[in-house]
Amino acid sequence: MGFFDKKYCDVCGEKIGLLGNRKLEDGNLCKDCAAKLSPFFSERKSSTVEEIKQQLAYREENQRQIASFRATRIIGDRMKVMVDELGKRFVVTSSSDILKANPDIIPLSDVISCNLDLQVDDTELKKEDAQGKEVSYNPPRFCYSYNFYIEISVKHPWFSQIRFRLNSSDIEIVDEVTGMGAGMGRMMGSRRQSMVHPEYNMDYRKYQQMADEIVAVLTGQPTARGVAANVINNMADGQGFVNSVVNGIGAGMAGAGMVQGQAGMQNPNMMQGQAGMQNPNMMQGQAGMQNPNMMQNGSWVCSCGMTNTGRFCQNCGSPQPAARHLRCSNCGWEPTDPTHLPKFCPQCGSPF
Repeated sequence: MGFFDKKYCDVCGEKIGLLGNRKLEDGNLCKDCAAKLSPFFSERKSSTVEEIKQQLAYREENQRQIASFRATRIIGDRMKVMVDELGKRFVVTSSSDILKANPDIIPLSDVISCNLDLQVDDTELKKEDAQGKEVSYNPPRFCYSYNFYIEISVKHPWFSQIRFRLNSSDIEIVDEVTGMGAGMGRMMGSRRQSMVHPEYNMDYRKYQQMADEIVAVLTGQPTARGVAANVINNMADGQGFVNSVVNGIGAGMAGAGMVQGQAGMQNPNMMQGQAGMQNPNMMQGQAGMQNPNMMQNGSWVCSCGMTNTGRFCQNCGSPQPAARHLRCSNCGWEPTDPTHLPKFCPQCGSPF
């Protein structure tokens, strides 16, 4: 068959026009059939006619499912991630008419990973001197270009990765070094570290937040940057900020067992009062905590807090409790005066 011989599509059978052939491993494909393939499919040339027919059958079924796709969350400008939260699935497309574009529907459960690939390039800015010659500024000035790329790895029969640029045009930030900042740039190899923080740029911040939201939605795990951004955004709302701080501190203390009550439950030997409750024979103060109705100089203190000398509390009417018998837990020594307990047993030296 010669170069100018007529060719026919091995899938639909239609004649292929000049420059319209899309080669397959074992046949030919017309441009109309090729346009129906997944936009994320990149192995056409190594695919057989049968494999292409199978994918086109999958794409027809995908077209039918698109009719029931309901996007409840849309993230992005030109290239968008549309999420059907009820159906737990998503699509990636630049089209506003998904019925026509037929983007691949991917279950959220098929997402392996989702990451931001931030590309940064710098270009040195020059100026003309008195002789019209292009020279560097002193100190040198640079223009930094930022591009946000999203990489999604998925389990899919026809492709394994989706990569797209989130921002529609380069985000350019000029490194202005003036006043106190002049000459403070540091050299890192052949690249100069900018004194400009890109987070102060509105467009940079916009796409950074978009990227964080996409990663969080597709993986179900919020990024550390996203959590921090939520707290910072709440600063605009005084009560919201206070709630974020209080909830964050409370959660952190609870998780670490730092709240006094929780710490006591986790380690009952950490505090004197807790140790006393565990071993009532250890210290005088602990014994007092164990039994608040102790005798002091012939009087006794009721559980309600009233100090009494009679057999009944003059505040609540409770009867005077029977005296406790205290003894050393090690050797059995008993004090003669239960109101004046030693810190250590006089017989064996154990903490009393």
